Amino acid sequence: MGICIYCGTEGTLSPEHYLPDALGDFGTFQILEDRVCHACNNEIGSTVETQFLRTGPIGFFRWILGIEGTNGQTPTPFYRGAGGAPPILTYGRAPGQDTDLLWEIEWATLNAYPARQIVFNDPILGTVPLLITDRMMSDHTLLRPAALQRGIPDVALPHQAWARDDEMTALEDLVQHAYGQLPPTLWQTPPEPTGSAVTLATLVQVGPAFFRAIAKIVFHYALKVLPDLDGRRPEFERIREYIFHGAGGAGVVLELPRQFVGNFQAGERPQGWSHLLFVERTYQHIVGYAQFFVGPESLPFPFQVHIGRNPARLIRPTERHAHAFAINAIEGGGRPHGPVHDLHPMAHIVTPY
Repeated sequence: MGICIYCGTEGTLSPEHYLPDALGDFGTFQILEDRVCHACNNEIGSTVETQFLRTGPIGFFRWILGIEGTNGQTPTPFYRGAGGAPPILTYGRAPGQDTDLLWEIEWATLNAYPARQIVFNDPILGTVPLLITDRMMSDHTLLRPAALQRGIPDVALPHQAWARDDEMTALEDLVQHAYGQLPPTLWQTPPEPTGSAVTLATLVQVGPAFFRAIAKIVFHYALKVLPDLDGRRPEFERIREYIFHGAGGAGVVLELPRQFVGNFQAGERPQGWSHLLFVERTYQHIVGYAQFFVGPESLPFPFQVHIGRNPARLIRPTERHAHAFAINAIEGGGRPHGPVHDLHPMAHIVTPY
């Protein structure tokens, strides 16, 4: 029994994963009890966490590591956006090719193949690839507007196309309806897999829901590790409104230009994949930090979350809590799980920004 920190409903509240279970199963410590009602929990999950989990950098890492969702393999982030954010775009040049192409990555691997795309030829821009999304395959009226939005002039014409064998006829129909002709150079034979390394540059784009999800994770983590904290206090109204309604979010979540873990600042890397959460409570304020999919070959920038002023009126020593949610090895896709490491014994390695 309790009172929901968002809507004020009094009654039986819902257990809530402050770190979404789609990022891994880390046991009971991952669950926040008696703070959020079932309706608010579902609302946050559907409007805020969907984009966070299915596209952008989190969607990218979940895909290459083969982290499954509730219903198994997640929708590909290379053809579908989520929550208003566009699909992931990955550019690279295949051996023997003289132009950049768009690529997709095979589920749970680092194997890359040319994505479904049309390459336009323009006398000024040169060759420009355009991703053909699932929606465009089913609605040919979307192709020309998408090309214009990409900066491809309306006078530019399709020059080449890439698709799986079972998609070629549908892609031809798409080009025929949109441009009235099929150029003789349309189909390009994909390069033979040679095992060669291809250097790729990935563009991930996110919307406001991505940052609201980070605010929710860090705020709820603070409520977990600081159990005396009342999330309904007026000092936290700003972050609650930002999480639930997207209002007043300027400065709540910041992407930091350097690492907040001292070991990472010194150039060290973790041996396995993990997520890091950290909260600091001083007499004046409560600030949290989050870093997702930290690994031996990945050290993304962390996020800082301004939770609010400390509602306590007593001067007390600075209090810090930090945990690493370690992901055990994932073989061929699955739901990751692992232990939670309390970083308090090594608190000196975590340096507030």
